[in-house]
Amino acid sequence: MHRLIALALMLAACSGRSLSPTDGAPPVVDDGAGPTGLTIYHLEGAVDAVNLVVVPDGSFFWTINGCDFFGGDCAVWTKHGVDIELRPTDARLLFRWVQGGSFATEVVRVTLRPAGPDQVTADGVTTGGTAFKQLWSLGQICPSCGGMGPTALYPCSDPLLPPAPCIDKDAP
Repeated sequence: MHRLIALALMLAACSGRSLSPTDGAPPVVDDGAGPTGLTIYHLEGAVDAVNLVVVPDGSFFWTINGCDFFGGDCAVWTKHGVDIELRPTDARLLFRWVQGGSFATEVVRVTLRPAGPDQVTADGVTTGGTAFKQLWSLGQICPSCGGMGPTALYPCSDPLLPPAPCIDKDAP
């Protein structure tokens, strides 16, 4: 959790710029192109701003900003060839993911797979055994808020902090 706090501080000081993919694979480590070494994707087709941050230290977090609500979760990733497997930390058997109209779907794993130069698919399995597939594009998005939620989404570089449950409040 100390890493997530350091990441939050680093993000606040940096531009939030995403890195370009290399070798057709999702970029997960700093290739010298960006100041943070982070890779940020956003979920295509979502009404709310849903972003996924892959951190080179083997952790990740995702956030959802619906203007009137916020959420997300964090866990760890492992690279398998060109795929990246997102999985719960050792102490947990599942993590929450945005899927099927819910931002709290419990999943046992999600695999990111290259789908083009600036996109990955996320193939996941819920705790109930239901498989799903999503398309995520490189870059962060933010919501334009109005009325009862987002009226539009736009590319942005605002500091993207881990969701509250991912920050260890008891750390020194």
